[in-house]
Amino acid sequence: MNLDHNLLVSDVMRNSVARQIEALKSLEARINGSFTAALELLAECRGRAILFGMKQSGLVGQKIAATLDATGLSTHILNAAETWEDNLSMIGPGDVIIMLSYSGRTGELLRLYPAIRQMGNKVIAITGDPAGPVAEQADIVLDASVVESREDRESAPTTYTTVLLAIGDLLAETLIRRRLFSSPEAQQSDQNVVGLLTSDSI
Repeated sequence: MNLDHNLLVSDVMRNSVARQIEALKSLEARINGSFTAALELLAECRGRAILFGMKQSGLVGQKIAATLDATGLSTHILNAAETWEDNLSMIGPGDVIIMLSYSGRTGELLRLYPAIRQMGNKVIAITGDPAGPVAEQADIVLDASVVESREDRESAPTTYTTVLLAIGDLLAETLIRRRLFSSPEAQQSDQNVVGLLTSDSI
């Protein structure tokens, strides 16, 4: 590998990091009442947080589910492609549904909405298209939109997954903080959870 090629590779890497930093700054500016509403819905959840996602969204959703579970909120992630209206019996009346969609038009998620709506569960959509059909049918929408090239969108939406992961982390962290302030009896146990979330073991 020659010097010019090394420089090119380094530039690509730096540009990737710069795009993700810019996307996170944009996310910071978009944090609004919807994020607070999502936090309150999860904090008051008497069942589980059930996440649905496909492809990269589903994979990042596994990490989000694990992080939320570490806060004491029971979580479960389902592959929307393997879930149908007639096998949603595992969803209870107190469960909160979290839909993860990069395009905002994921068909596997959209076909589950009628049954979920009939059951009366609240839905949080975390999506790259906050005006898309996945968002339109949700109770709360968290804007995970990013600016990516066509090549990135078609291959691996890396900037989006960074933003999606950050949203999951900020919900988990603020959920713990909320409990620390609202329940003195839980302060010690929640501080232990904070330590777990910030340790190298995660």
